[in-house]
Amino acid sequence: MKVVLAADSALDLDDFLYEKYKIQLMPVTITFGEESYQDTIDITSNDIYERVKQGADIPKTAATNIVEYYEFFKQFENDNVIFLSMGSGFTSAYQNAVIASKEFENIHVIDTKNLSNGMGLLAIMVGEAIQSGQSIDETVLLIEDLIPKVRVTLMVDTLEYVAKGGRVSALTKVSAEALKIHPSITIVDNELKIGRLFRGRRDKAA
Repeated sequence: MKVVLAADSALDLDDFLYEKYKIQLMPVTITFGEESYQDTIDITSNDIYERVKQGADIPKTAATNIVEYYEFFKQFENDNVIFLSMGSGFTSAYQNAVIASKEFENIHVIDTKNLSNGMGLLAIMVGEAIQSGQSIDETVLLIEDLIPKVRVTLMVDTLEYVAKGGRVSALTKVSAEALKIHPSITIVDNELKIGRLFRGRRDKAA
């Protein structure tokens, strides 16, 4: 049986990397009010930013349910699958994927304990391992060893979207902009933490 790499669509990679490693994506559901979309299928990140810029509220995501994961896993009945899930600390998607995978002997669900670029880095490492001919067991051991070593830190250029999402007050947003404060955010061990605060121009803060 060949080894297939699959993942929740929350990982952020360029299209050529999806193609290079033949990553199969389970679309995350994104909702704007009463309208629902499938990430990477009928909506993109650029679409989301554009709608918010035009005045739409910050969209919400819905954790993929057990039935949706079951239907997704069914297509790989003849393959060994390593499925990279969003961190269990951020969503119930991981638990749902695990429950669905119990109906199959060939699905290996991995809690990446991360999101976005952290998941993407792990996907690249798994993709390289698969292409080098490593077995499913060797690849699973590799990814489990790498997960605790992944730390992603980003600097927020603006608190506009954070404020729209209700995570900070409008007063905090205005104050941060007036003082040119750029908070850093770190994702590590299934948690999102606010790190240092940087002041000044964005390039200087970086």
